[in-house]
Amino acid sequence: FEPGFAILRKQHYTYAYSVAPLVPAAVLRELAREAGVHIYTEHEDVIYASHNFVMLHTLRSGTKTVRLKQAARVLDAFTGEEIAPRADEVTFTMKAGETRLLCFEE
Repeated sequence: FEPGFAILRKQHYTYAYSVAPLVPAAVLRELAREAGVHIYTEHEDVIYASHNFVMLHTLRSGTKTVRLKQAARVLDAFTGEEIAPRADEVTFTMKAGETRLLCFEE
Protein backbone atom coordinates (compact mmCIF):
# COMPACT_ATOMS: atom_id res chain seq x y z
CA PHE A 1 0.00 0.00 0.00
CA GLU A 2 1.44 3.37 -1.10
CA PRO A 3 -0.10 6.71 -0.04
CA GLY A 4 -1.46 8.89 -2.85
CA PHE A 5 -1.65 12.04 -0.75
CA ALA A 6 -0.03 12.84 2.58
CA ILE A 7 0.56 15.79 4.86
CA LEU A 8 3.34 15.86 7.43
CA ARG A 9 3.25 18.71 9.94
CA LYS A 10 6.44 19.71 11.71
CA GLN A 11 6.97 22.46 14.27
CA HIS A 12 7.86 25.21 11.76
CA TYR A 13 6.63 23.85 8.41
CA THR A 14 4.32 21.40 6.65
CA TYR A 15 5.09 18.97 3.84
CA ALA A 16 2.38 18.06 1.34
CA TYR A 17 2.96 15.08 -0.96
CA SER A 18 0.75 13.97 -3.84
CA VAL A 19 1.18 11.48 -6.66
CA ALA A 20 -1.98 12.79 -8.33
CA PRO A 21 -1.21 14.79 -11.50
CA LEU A 22 -3.97 17.34 -10.81
CA VAL A 23 -4.57 18.23 -7.18
CA PRO A 24 -8.05 19.78 -6.82
CA ALA A 25 -8.12 23.57 -6.41
CA ALA A 26 -9.99 23.25 -3.10
CA VAL A 27 -7.11 21.18 -1.64
CA LEU A 28 -4.48 23.64 -2.89
CA ARG A 29 -6.54 26.55 -1.53
CA GLU A 30 -6.68 24.96 1.94
CA LEU A 31 -2.94 24.28 1.92
CA ALA A 32 -2.33 27.90 0.92
CA ARG A 33 -4.73 29.17 3.61
CA GLU A 34 -2.91 27.08 6.23
CA ALA A 35 0.38 28.63 5.06
CA GLY A 36 -1.06 32.13 5.57
CA VAL A 37 -1.60 33.00 1.91
CA HIS A 38 -4.37 35.53 1.16
CA ILE A 39 -7.33 33.78 -0.53
CA TYR A 40 -9.02 36.11 -3.02
CA THR A 41 -11.98 33.84 -3.78
CA GLU A 42 -13.54 30.55 -2.74
CA HIS A 43 -14.84 29.85 -6.26
CA GLU A 44 -13.38 27.24 -8.59
CA ASP A 45 -12.38 29.90 -11.12
CA VAL A 46 -9.06 31.06 -12.57
CA ILE A 47 -7.57 34.00 -10.70
CA TYR A 48 -4.40 36.03 -11.16
CA ALA A 49 -3.40 38.75 -8.74
CA SER A 50 -0.71 41.38 -8.49
CA HIS A 51 -0.19 44.45 -6.33
CA ASN A 52 -2.97 46.50 -7.98
CA PHE A 53 -4.90 44.03 -10.14
CA VAL A 54 -7.03 40.91 -9.76
CA MET A 55 -8.16 39.02 -12.86
CA LEU A 56 -11.03 36.53 -12.56
CA HIS A 57 -11.97 34.15 -15.38
CA THR A 58 -15.08 32.10 -14.64
CA LEU A 59 -15.59 28.42 -15.24
CA ARG A 60 -19.26 28.53 -14.24
CA SER A 61 -21.93 31.24 -14.22
CA GLY A 62 -22.98 32.71 -10.90
CA THR A 63 -22.36 35.24 -8.18
CA LYS A 64 -18.67 35.80 -7.55
CA THR A 65 -16.99 37.39 -4.53
CA VAL A 66 -13.41 38.69 -4.55
CA ARG A 67 -11.75 39.59 -1.25
CA LEU A 68 -8.92 42.10 -1.28
CA LYS A 69 -6.08 42.17 1.24
CA GLN A 70 -7.28 45.56 2.46
CA ALA A 71 -9.95 48.11 1.65
CA ALA A 72 -9.40 49.97 -1.62
CA ARG A 73 -11.18 51.82 -4.40
CA VAL A 74 -12.13 49.11 -6.92
CA LEU A 75 -12.41 49.80 -10.67
CA ASP A 76 -13.18 47.70 -13.73
CA ALA A 77 -9.81 47.94 -15.52
CA PHE A 78 -11.39 47.46 -18.97
CA THR A 79 -14.10 50.14 -18.70
CA GLY A 80 -12.81 52.40 -15.91
CA GLU A 81 -16.17 52.03 -14.13
CA GLU A 82 -15.99 52.34 -10.36
CA ILE A 83 -17.22 49.11 -8.76
CA ALA A 84 -16.76 50.27 -5.16
CA PRO A 85 -15.48 53.57 -3.73
CA ARG A 86 -13.80 51.73 -0.83
CA ALA A 87 -14.22 48.02 -0.11
CA ASP A 88 -12.26 44.97 0.95
CA GLU A 89 -14.76 42.66 -0.80
CA VAL A 90 -16.72 42.98 -4.05
CA THR A 91 -19.51 40.74 -5.32
CA PHE A 92 -20.93 40.57 -8.84
CA THR A 93 -22.59 38.16 -11.27
CA MET A 94 -20.63 36.64 -14.15
CA LYS A 95 -21.35 34.25 -17.02
CA ALA A 96 -19.29 31.13 -17.70
CA GLY A 97 -16.17 31.97 -19.71
CA GLU A 98 -16.30 35.66 -18.80
CA THR A 99 -13.21 37.55 -17.62
CA ARG A 100 -13.06 40.61 -15.35
CA LEU A 101 -9.98 42.59 -14.55
CA LEU A 102 -10.25 44.59 -11.35
CA CYS A 103 -7.92 47.44 -10.53
CA PHE A 104 -7.67 48.68 -6.98
CA GLU A 105 -6.23 51.84 -5.55
CA GLU A 106 -5.29 51.76 -1.87
